[in-house]
Amino acid sequence: MIKKKCVSLVACLSLGISVCFCAPTVPKPAFHIVRDGKSLASIILPEKPLPSQKFAAEELQRAIKKMSGAVLPIASEVENVKGPIIVIGRSRHTRGLEKDIPSGFSKKLDEEGFIIRTTGNKLFLVGNDGGPKRRVNKRIPLQFFNVYKGSLFAVYELLERLGCRWYYPGDFGEIIPRSENVNIPKINILEKPSFAVRGFWYGVPAVKRTKELRTEMETWMLRCKFLPYSSVLASATDGSVMRPFKKIRREIVNGKKTKVNLLFEEHPEYFAVNKEGIWDAHYLCLANPDVLKIAVDYALNYFRKNPDANCFGYAPPDGAPTCECAKCKARNFGFMQRPTANPHCQDISDGFYWFLNEVAKAVEKEFPNKWITTTAYSGRVRPPEGVVLNKNISAHTAFLGTSLHHRYDFYGWQTKMRIKFYERWTSMNPFMVERPYFPPMQFHCHVPQPLYRANAFNIAKIKDLGFRGSEWEGRCAFMAGGINYYLRGKCLWDADTNIDAVLDEYYKKFFGAAAKPIADFFDAVEKQLTTSPVDHHEEERLHEIYPHEFVVAVTDKVGDIEAMVASADPATKKRVRFARLIVDHFRTYSEMREAESMLDFKKAAKLARLMIKQESEVDAMNPTLIDGYMEHFDSRAVYGEMGANGSAHGKLKQYLAKNALIDGTKGDFVAPLPVEWEFTQDERNDGLVFQWYLPGNHGRKWTPMKTTMSYEIQGLQDERLYGYNGYSWYRTTFNVPLKFKGRKIVLFIGGYNDHAWVWCNGRIAGEAPPHE
Repeated sequence: MIKKKCVSLVACLSLGISVCFCAPTVPKPAFHIVRDGKSLASIILPEKPLPSQKFAAEELQRAIKKMSGAVLPIASEVENVKGPIIVIGRSRHTRGLEKDIPSGFSKKLDEEGFIIRTTGNKLFLVGNDGGPKRRVNKRIPLQFFNVYKGSLFAVYELLERLGCRWYYPGDFGEIIPRSENVNIPKINILEKPSFAVRGFWYGVPAVKRTKELRTEMETWMLRCKFLPYSSVLASATDGSVMRPFKKIRREIVNGKKTKVNLLFEEHPEYFAVNKEGIWDAHYLCLANPDVLKIAVDYALNYFRKNPDANCFGYAPPDGAPTCECAKCKARNFGFMQRPTANPHCQDISDGFYWFLNEVAKAVEKEFPNKWITTTAYSGRVRPPEGVVLNKNISAHTAFLGTSLHHRYDFYGWQTKMRIKFYERWTSMNPFMVERPYFPPMQFHCHVPQPLYRANAFNIAKIKDLGFRGSEWEGRCAFMAGGINYYLRGKCLWDADTNIDAVLDEYYKKFFGAAAKPIADFFDAVEKQLTTSPVDHHEEERLHEIYPHEFVVAVTDKVGDIEAMVASADPATKKRVRFARLIVDHFRTYSEMREAESMLDFKKAAKLARLMIKQESEVDAMNPTLIDGYMEHFDSRAVYGEMGANGSAHGKLKQYLAKNALIDGTKGDFVAPLPVEWEFTQDERNDGLVFQWYLPGNHGRKWTPMKTTMSYEIQGLQDERLYGYNGYSWYRTTFNVPLKFKGRKIVLFIGGYNDHAWVWCNGRIAGEAPPHE
């Protein structure tokens, strides 16, 4: 990594009493761009500029105009331009500099970068504008055929040195300083990124997938020096291993259009055997030598037809697909998955990576400079025990089921397991890519989840381990994530980024006089999030990570931040209003969960509506701030009325449905059950034998346990946060008013994991089957 030059401070002590700081002499400007609001320099492009170079010139022109009001002319290298020039991209002006400008692409993955250099009356903003080639999706704006955009990134680096910042997408997140004079001192730098892979894909439901949103997201990602997702070491798509095995014919079956896989009918032996011993068209038998031959031929033909492609990926379908035939089970050594995955399902690591390795070895013979890629995901997160991986494999670690809201030195077992797997993977594979998920809570209700310092630490950790980068599955959810993505971009470009300096600058530039209380709020929330003894990745336990008393205290402490910026400019007022809404929405969420725990569904529904109103105001500020997928998920039929937990919309649906059960609409309220019940563990499954459902202690110690929280957070986890995983008994008593005599009474339980039986007055009343 070629580090940026930075100004140092020298401390001068005087008898231990006072401290003063002396900055070094500031060099005189060497290159004038604008003076007294008038442009002095022209932007010069190659005779046939790449689209990314043309966009770089437009971005520079736009920013300088916002700064000073001056419009820099854009000209071609073939034109006779007088005065200072800003050279973007390789041209006749860069002759003699070729050896200094990063170029090319190889398996070293160290060719990306740019130079910024002043020479006489020329300023060079030139970098590697080649690299891997990619297909351009014309439906998405700002898609460039060339993956590397060094000259564009050089422009952004220059603008950052002039004070420009892009903390969030659009005008809302932009900081452009104002000055009639724009100039820079003499400069000569070469910059290369710390990581070759840097990017994410942002999930947006169709209803929000507007051209405005996509333009703002794509522009912002470029400004943060991200590369297109899956463009350097491509991530394999779920189910991609099935592509060579689809020979589809459309038929009408029972009056409905359906797809029939003819290959499955012709060669069922190519496909997986399920636990019932029946061929299953949804997965393959990877132990079948014909399956391997077909997969190899398909990969080779892909590279023959797509010579610009640098990667080809295979991954099993989503979920936990297995083949239960004897050969596949033997190749997997009979290993079963371990939590957080399904321990009753086969672990396919060894069988799948053996198969992938054979494909990779065959491809390497004809295409030695290409990669075979996959995802270490679901039933294959564990590195294989019996396979030495070929060096042309790249694996992306996608550990969906483990918590992601802790630093990588956290003491919990899920974090320890993640890092152990990371160490093992990087020891056997030189092209590992981390593929996490953000926001860290997959369903999150837009509750704040700042991981500012944690992300900086974690990125430095994967750098030390030897990862080639990080690209993640994300959302347009900046209300929940804050500047998580911005800081990840900074640290992936430069793993030595001074995170405290970046944060201090952010709060001051973005929030003005309200910087300190807002910084204190996010610092406190991050500390609570990253030190919480809760290992989880869903909304259902957010109220355990953020207890109500904590939320009350941290939101009260913020104070009247809007009054602090009463005399500020409109942009600062809007940003502080954004912070105010995050704070108030956090408080509303916590009060909503409190009302829910007290069975006050009317109040909970009122608070859910308030959350929706607050989110609507944030959404009006910029379309990228609110995660539209949360409402989209909660509208799915699979969640019904009671299972939607991702958004305030889903919560409102729940509370209205629950209230209807007790307000006379669908039922009458019989009795509230206590929040606290008696509880005991049943480690040996003795309770049914010895009738623990009858009165008495049965030789057991029954202890109080709240039913509004998991039992792990109430003491049933060890020092590594391993929780109790077995049968347990809860018991309580309640009185039924006489007016309900003779009527059917229904017990409603808000949530349980994952199988429940109920006894009432010593008789079994029913069973609720397993669910997630």
